[in-house]
Amino acid sequence: MRYNDRNFSKFQERQRNGDELENWLRVSERKIRRERDHRHATFYMQCLTKFFEKEWWLALETRDKEQVYTSYYNQEEMRKEEDDAHMWSNFEWFDTWDEWRQHILDTVKPNKAKLRELRVKKLGL
Repeated sequence: MRYNDRNFSKFQERQRNGDELENWLRVSERKIRRERDHRHATFYMQCLTKFFEKEWWLALETRDKEQVYTSYYNQEEMRKEEDDAHMWSNFEWFDTWDEWRQHILDTVKPNKAKLRELRVKKLGL
C-alpha cells in the first residue's frame, strides 16, 4: 500500500485547478517591497560601491534607485556593443563610467535631510 500524503494531494489538486497561479498573482505589497529593497541592496554592493557612497544611495527614493538601476544596465549594455553607431536607443549613454557617474549625480538628487542624518550617524554624533 502506498503512502498517501494529504498535503501533497491538496497541492497537486491546486496546481491542476490553477489556484497556485492565482496565489502567486496575489503577492502581498510587503513581499514585493522587501524583494525590491533586497534587489537594490545587492545591486549597490555588486555594482555601485566604486561610484557612490552608501549614504548617498540610502538617501535616494525608490523611484530614483530604479532610475539608477535602469541607467546602469543600459550603460553596461551599450558599452558591450561593438558597433554602437548603428544602434538606435532612447536613453542616454556615455563613453566613460566617470561621465555616467557625473550625469547620475547631476540628475538624481537624494533626500538632503536623510543624507545629512546618515552622514551624522556615520560620524557617530
